[in-house]
Parts: sequence; C-alpha cells; structure tokens
Amino acid sequence: MATAKKKVWILDGGSLVIDRSQVLWHIDVGTPVRFPVYSVLIEHPDGLFMYDTGYDLDHVNLVLPFELPEQTPDQTIPAQLKACGFDPEQVSFVVNSHFHFDHVGGNKYLTGATTLVNTAELRHAKVPEPFEHLGYSDLSFDFPGHQVRAGVLESPHAEAFDFVVSLQSIPRRGVPADIAPAVAFLASEEAHWITGQMLTADGGHTRH
Repeated sequence: MATAKKKVWILDGGSLVIDRSQVLWHIDVGTPVRFPVYSVLIEHPDGLFMYDTGYDLDHVNLVLPFELPEQTPDQTIPAQLKACGFDPEQVSFVVNSHFHFDHVGGNKYLTGATTLVNTAELRHAKVPEPFEHLGYSDLSFDFPGHQVRAGVLESPHAEAFDFVVSLQSIPRRGVPADIAPAVAFLASEEAHWITGQMLTADGGHTRH
C-alpha cells in the first residue's frame, strides 16, 4: 500500500542583526550578531503548511533599519515557494509561532490560507506591551479593519527604548492622550468613508 507523500523544506528568508545580549540575556551587550531568518514548508496529505513566514524587507527598512536586513529577491516567500515547486495560492495553512515582524512578513502573500495561532498570542499582537511594540510592528497579516500603531509610550522601563525615541521627529515618549484622538477619529462617524486603514501615531519614528 502506497504511503502518502510527506516532505519538509527549510526556506531561506535572509538575515537580520540584533545585539548579542538579546540572545544571551544581557550578556555581551553591544556586540552585533547576524542571524538567519527562515520558514518551514511542510507537504502533508492534509495540505501544504507554512510554519512562520519571515520578514518583509520594505517594512524592516522603514521601521527597524537598525536590524540591517539582508534579503535578495530569491529569498522572498513567493520565490522560495517557487523553488520548491509551489505557488503561494497552493498553501493551505499558515502556522505562526507568534506575530513578531520577523515571523509574519510573508503572510500577506498567502491570502488563501487559514492562519493558525495561539489565542493569547493574538491578544499580545493587538495590545502589545510597550517594550514589544516594534516586535509587533508588522500587522499586515491581520484581517482588514482600522488599526492604530503606536510608538514608545510612557511606562515602567520605557527608558530602555530612549535610543528609538531619539530617532523620532518628535523625540519624546508618547502618552495615552497622544493616541486617544486617533482612536476616537477612526471610531467616529467622521471616518465612515474610510476603510481598513492603519494610522501610525509614533512621534515620527516611521517616516514616509
């Protein structure tokens, strides 16, 4: 009796740079480390599965350029799938370990797939802790709807992000009163003709 085909590929999504202390938990602060970003493609009798989808180069260049992304056209999700003999439309399921920007960047290509993630993780992505706002900065995976992407806000230990704040056009931490008008506008009748927008309120950290 023939066995149904099962196959696993490791997809190369380029690389990023972080501080070595983020790998070793505050050891060797100030030493940059370049690390690979990859996804896993699984061919299974129940469908074609993607485990994580790497990062989106345009997003990282815009929001996190200090992570020095390196990604060629051949390292994008569509190109990597093609190298394995598949098209994005053939992917049945996307399993996201979590929704940090370097795990969801390719979700946008897999619009026909069902996304699977832990319920608690969805809450963290929607309302991240202040120290995680850059980690959850790419919400392009989400369903259409209004979103407000906030910058660094006043909170315990927010001084750890003063370097990020220094890069902003308005170099100070935000407060809830900075974000509330944006939320109120998108929820108001005045915004009835606006659909599916992400409004960024980050003091000019993201510059278009």
